Amino acid sequence: MLDNLKTLINTANEDYEVFYEESRMFNVDADELSTEGSYCYIEEFVSGTFNLGRWKEETTTVQLYFFKIPEQTTIEELTAEQRITIRETIKTEVVLDLLDLLRVDRQNQTTDFRWFYPVPKYDCNEVGLIVEFEYKKKLCAS
Repeated sequence: MLDNLKTLINTANEDYEVFYEESRMFNVDADELSTEGSYCYIEEFVSGTFNLGRWKEETTTVQLYFFKIPEQTTIEELTAEQRITIRETIKTEVVLDLLDLLRVDRQNQTTDFRWFYPVPKYDCNEVGLIVEFEYKKKLCAS
């Protein structure tokens, strides 16, 4: 699933650098990220469900954190309009295309996606948006 998500994100926009390991996103490393870059952090998968009805199915809660680092030194220097503009840019650059790819992906059976605007998670005063969904896949019968 992780490799599939990375592939889909890179297909949607290859300019987004994808991270998965939390250690990569510690403040020291995050401070070294370029203000000209575009990033996606895949949150570690921590919950899900198994459905053992007619078809065996596994559902995993996925959060994808897309963000950019503005040139201003602190988030307080940005106006709400500037933050919204950055988030709308992220939506059009990668999120909408990714949702289309996820909708038709054979490994994923999800059609409902949620998004929200988080406060900065790292010490680089990034502006971003999180896309959350239930990644559903059929399990092979044993």
